[in-house]
Amino acid sequence: MKWDDIRWYSAYLALMIVMIPFALLPPKLSAALGEKFGTLLYHLLGKWRRKGVRSVTAKLPYMRAQPSWNSQENSPDLIIRKVFSNIGILIAELSRLYLGTGKSLIDAVEFRGLENYENARNKGHGIIGITAHSGNWELM
Repeated sequence: MKWDDIRWYSAYLALMIVMIPFALLPPKLSAALGEKFGTLLYHLLGKWRRKGVRSVTAKLPYMRAQPSWNSQENSPDLIIRKVFSNIGILIAELSRLYLGTGKSLIDAVEFRGLENYENARNKGHGIIGITAHSGNWELM
């Protein structure tokens, strides 16, 4: 077995060790623990945390100048903490999806304007779909 194979299998095993508990827990508990897992990652992944804080620090004056900016989180560190918490929740939700226990997540997805797509398809027309990346778009 090659070194790259060992690394790949080790990474896969570590991923399964993280994912399986999230998939087996009830959805609300899984999400709550995912948020805590994100907080743990915030503390463990210092290089990524510092890079995020630098990036937000550089862009924060621009973000604050936007009329729609209404965040209570005005410190780069607090914003990055929330980002890591969100990543933890995403890991929990994707674990449920990939391991087959995420039906409640799929059922919660709402498509608006689907009738426009269906009308175009029924007429044999193509469509261009535009969506924002503002959530767990993997559910689509």
